[in-house]
Amino acid sequence: MKQKRAARFLLVISFIFFFNLSIQAQKEEFDIIIENGRIMDPLTRANFIGLVGIKDGTIVEIVPLNSNQTQRKKLKGDITIDAKGLVVAPGFIDIHTHEGILSLTMESFIKDGRTTMIGGNCGGSAPQLERFFRSLERRGCLINYASFAGHGSLRMRVGAKDRYSSATEEQIEEMVTFLEEEMKAGALGVSYGIHYIPGSSYDEILRLAQVSAKYGGMTAAHGRYGESTHLAVYSLYEMVRLTKDTGIPHQYSHFGSMLGYGDVMDEALDLLEFAQSKGLRILADIYSYAAWNTGVGAAILDEGFFERMQCKPEDLEVLSTVVIDGKVVMKAGQRFTQELYDLIRPKVLAREIPDPAVIGHVIKPEKIKLAMQSPYVVCGSDGVLYKDPHTKKPVAHPRATNNFARFLGHWVREKGTVDLMTALFKTSTQSAIHLGLVNKGRIAVGADADITIFNPDTIIDNGEYGEGFINPPVGIESVIVNGVLSVKNGELIPEVKAGKVIRRTWKIPGYSKE
Repeated sequence: MKQKRAARFLLVISFIFFFNLSIQAQKEEFDIIIENGRIMDPLTRANFIGLVGIKDGTIVEIVPLNSNQTQRKKLKGDITIDAKGLVVAPGFIDIHTHEGILSLTMESFIKDGRTTMIGGNCGGSAPQLERFFRSLERRGCLINYASFAGHGSLRMRVGAKDRYSSATEEQIEEMVTFLEEEMKAGALGVSYGIHYIPGSSYDEILRLAQVSAKYGGMTAAHGRYGESTHLAVYSLYEMVRLTKDTGIPHQYSHFGSMLGYGDVMDEALDLLEFAQSKGLRILADIYSYAAWNTGVGAAILDEGFFERMQCKPEDLEVLSTVVIDGKVVMKAGQRFTQELYDLIRPKVLAREIPDPAVIGHVIKPEKIKLAMQSPYVVCGSDGVLYKDPHTKKPVAHPRATNNFARFLGHWVREKGTVDLMTALFKTSTQSAIHLGLVNKGRIAVGADADITIFNPDTIIDNGEYGEGFINPPVGIESVIVNGVLSVKNGELIPEVKAGKVIRRTWKIPGYSKE
């Protein structure tokens, strides 16, 4: 009897042993294995050499190199990446982008290590997000995409076309109805481009923010003024007020181009910290260049612009070709003169010629550095690629192609603005937390396998103003999107489109009124 019991016991033990081996073997069959890399998880501040195993779009195993477990296992993967000397970081989340020619925009973004982009900023979004999302899903995406619903786009839909006038009560009610549709479609919230629509009243801004609050969303804004006067700080205060009145989180757009002049940045950072101390969830984003980009016809450049910005026409560079009466009068990369500016802007405003993009070399680099050191400022690009209306070639500010590489190379490694772990928190984790993307921005078991592998010693921007914007950065070695290797040795892998449309179904974290 005892022998039979012993035999049954051994049989059970053997079954459990071999069953565990089977489960372990399954665990060891990975889609991708990343070996020998410096694994950096900004949330836990883990920082060690080890192995990452990826299966079905998820990080399923992380093992330090010096672990006995690593030595014991014979790990197998369809793809093995040797990341010796490289950082294995969460894929960069670009919290402030625009669509333009979206396929080209995404192609440039992914080469810069970006695995998720947040579009629909500054008040401009696709007019019907559900239809737009479905179109993207049919065509496929290189990287993940989420979007705000734009106040400016809503205004156009209801016929509020005068940028210097407030919307009427009837138009606001109609915008509320359209915004509810966009929120149900999965918009992150509502974005504003108040600087471009200076007639926007606080009432219409608030009414739309309240709709976003009703559906668990947030707000984002290109503020009312961006310049060297106190009005720039007032513009931030207006959004602090909005956040207080609604109780919902806010993203303040491109902090450097709004406040990187004179002494207003210091006061703005104090205001940002004060708002946080009062329980208001407000973050700002900043790009890595001391030059902004807009259209020559934008309200930003209205009368008094040069005095407000303390600059001159020669500080402005045209990004796309300007043709008047069949003659090319300016080419990409050329600086304005007062004569050219006085010739071109009136024709743009009269709609006699297309509105050329312009780059303003007026931001103070030391103010960018100061903002980047704030715990409430994250890395974003404001990037987009679009076509020159005359040459039909892609044009862009180099922030569209090189922003994150410049941040990590120029500002972090060369300038010592923040340490590398803090920098990676700003490029991914902090934005994921702010937006409620709970499975992104981490190198952790169970997280989405959005991963950027780069060389911390060589990463640097390679794009230049003018036609040189198209040059990809140096040092981005591999990019994995949703568990699929999409960039290898800095080059796109053909026919791979592993990105997903992200429809918001969750309540954005950080509401101050419950």
